[in-house]
Amino acid sequence: MRIVVEFLPAGALLSLVVAVLVTIAYAFINRPKMRKLVVFLIVTFLSAFYVIVACHVLFDITKQGIYAGTSPYYGNYTPLKTIMLFARNIHSTLFLTQIAGNILITMPLPFVLWFYSQRRLMGRVCLVSLMITAAIEPLQLLINIYLGGPANIIDVDDLILNLTGCLLGLLLLAIVNGIRKPKRHHGRHGRG
Repeated sequence: MRIVVEFLPAGALLSLVVAVLVTIAYAFINRPKMRKLVVFLIVTFLSAFYVIVACHVLFDITKQGIYAGTSPYYGNYTPLKTIMLFARNIHSTLFLTQIAGNILITMPLPFVLWFYSQRRLMGRVCLVSLMITAAIEPLQLLINIYLGGPANIIDVDDLILNLTGCLLGLLLLAIVNGIRKPKRHHGRHGRG
């Protein structure tokens, strides 16, 4: 129980960072009134705090692990290094989980944002999707800094693959929207 109590201030701070980022994205897409925005921020903060504390308790996320004693900044900062390593072993399960997994995990994001967006403006959905995707690795770095060691490895290739998945999701969303929307004809046909 002592570990959980010690974790609460940092968990609250991390939850606040996540809640503010998500609320900014929500505000950018939907432009809600201030009261609704404040409620959204509070609910998002409480949800993030619950998930972060629950993960800490249930999965014992601590400084212990494979990389115990290494810097929280430990990782791959050379573009394409990890991708090329896994590409050499294309038939391994590591290729499937690392390459395909990092692409597939962010592909649904544009669809989710589109579904929950009130205005359904493709440009905003595109921008927010890319912003959220680009924030994943820096958030992992913040978690590592909090823990004082890597709970996960920061990898620039994960960012590249996540952004690729997001862009593919945006492309699929544009295709689906192009198929679903009938062409509208503006104006009259038989002017006389």
